[in-house]
Amino acid sequence: RMEGRLAKKEGAFKKRYSLKFPIIAVEDTAPMPSIAELHIALADIRPAIRRTILVDTDTGFYRLHHILQIAFGWQNRHLFQFKAAGYTISLPDPEFEQYGKIIDAREISLKEVFHEPGELMEYEYDFGDSWVHEITLKQFLPAQKSVKYPVCTD
Repeated sequence: RMEGRLAKKEGAFKKRYSLKFPIIAVEDTAPMPSIAELHIALADIRPAIRRTILVDTDTGFYRLHHILQIAFGWQNRHLFQFKAAGYTISLPDPEFEQYGKIIDAREISLKEVFHEPGELMEYEYDFGDSWVHEITLKQFLPAQKSVKYPVCTD
């Protein structure tokens, strides 16, 4: 049944980035909910520092970086990267090419990576201090017309 659920999206993603990215997408006929509820927690910090945000699945990772900056009170003065399924999503920099292929954060959206509740990724901000945030997709929700997204709910 799982094999039957793989969508054309996976092939388009692989072709676009020339990578084998293990994403699972619903069939083209199934409507994709447009809001993702993300739970974000700073790793290895006690007491826990967490946020819950509601964000449109069309949101790109570069914009998500800025949303997280605001939600956690960071000042956007350092480099960042997302890690998902063994791949790095960030702003490409020739200086870091030796560390492998970087998917441009300005060219990929949440819906291209997150497909099932429970999926995880990391967001690292400030490579010197290495503030690692663990991001979990909790659920998809229908958008509410009266709400302007993104929203930090917790």
